[in-house]
Amino acid sequence: MDKSRPTAVLYGDLNMLRCFHNSGIPTYILSSDPKELAFYSTQCQQKKIIANPNVAPHQTVCDLVEFGKEFSVKPILFYGDDGMTRCISENRSLLSNYYHFLLPPMERVTELLDKALFISLSKRLNLPSPKSVSSREAKSPKEVLQALSLPCVLKPTSHVGWFQSNVIIQRGGVHHKALMAHSPDALDILYEEVKKVTDEFVIQEYIPGGDNHIYSFHAYFNGRSEPMGYFSGRKIRTYPSGSGESAFIELVNEPALVRIGIDILKRLDYVGFAKLDFKKDTNRNQFFLLEINPRFTLWNYLGAACGVNLPLLAYQDILECSPMPQIHYVTNVKWLFFYYDVKSFLESYRKEGAPSFLQWVLSYQGKKIYNVFSWRDPYPFIVSCWRSFRAIFGAISRRLVKGKR
Repeated sequence: MDKSRPTAVLYGDLNMLRCFHNSGIPTYILSSDPKELAFYSTQCQQKKIIANPNVAPHQTVCDLVEFGKEFSVKPILFYGDDGMTRCISENRSLLSNYYHFLLPPMERVTELLDKALFISLSKRLNLPSPKSVSSREAKSPKEVLQALSLPCVLKPTSHVGWFQSNVIIQRGGVHHKALMAHSPDALDILYEEVKKVTDEFVIQEYIPGGDNHIYSFHAYFNGRSEPMGYFSGRKIRTYPSGSGESAFIELVNEPALVRIGIDILKRLDYVGFAKLDFKKDTNRNQFFLLEINPRFTLWNYLGAACGVNLPLLAYQDILECSPMPQIHYVTNVKWLFFYYDVKSFLESYRKEGAPSFLQWVLSYQGKKIYNVFSWRDPYPFIVSCWRSFRAIFGAISRRLVKGKR
């Protein structure tokens, strides 16, 4: 490791950290979770607990400033969380004294992170998004039906606190990012349930198709809004199915998606990281833009494994090292979160009949990388297994003690 090189300060997880494997770049991990598995990685040279930007953003900024003062050479700051992205964006004048980073203008970041504002942006620029209305525009289910046809999906403008809300707890605590209404009665019920959680949410036309119809375009644009690297991906399965988090994903070659993604980012005069989520309507042979995330995501680890390392590219570009663009990649590697994928198959896909058990097993053929496990970096996986064992053993012990009473 070359300690004379600027440090990469990462507010993220193992997927972010592993993009810097064998790069020689010093990597420091920041987290608001004392149990962060990335702390146990051999790639992590130093770790630090900071305040949660979703709960205490002011303290987060103070923690970042104090940490930044420790460096003689200004480090590069990477962000893999909406709360941290917002925190950096809103305090960029102060934080730029201590860190290098590249973000779109603050107004643009706010529009991208707030789904209601994104609807307005999408309409203003005529982006290829599904028909959508915000709760500010449609103040009742009746007004929703005047603007949209069923089925439709309801989702909060921000997921902060959403997964801990009653609306999710009542559905088994499973992390549904959105809820679907197929009928007027279902819309009435969901509208009121979501409204009890937050006044700020959006209702969007449902684009038909399963999880494998969800695509994404990932890119890094330099300070002149030029694409320095990009790739396209597709979800194979999510947990839970239909509206959940990535469980099994792959890169794909989709020239049409690349053209659409670059065009959208050019129209936004975009700079920095971007992940554009799309859903493909095969009946209309059209990609519909669902949202844009102005931050690092878990997909970048898969991108790096396939030949396009966007975080490393950003590091080099921010330091004005004039890196060569990276746009060519292989598609023979998949990323797997095995725990999520097993739960999703048992709880959802098996009941739906697709895929079958045999198809599910055969889908694991080929080269893979994992959310936690890595042969070259085994300690996070060992720690994860130990924690799971302790949790299971503790639950069994409590049941035995309770049974003896």
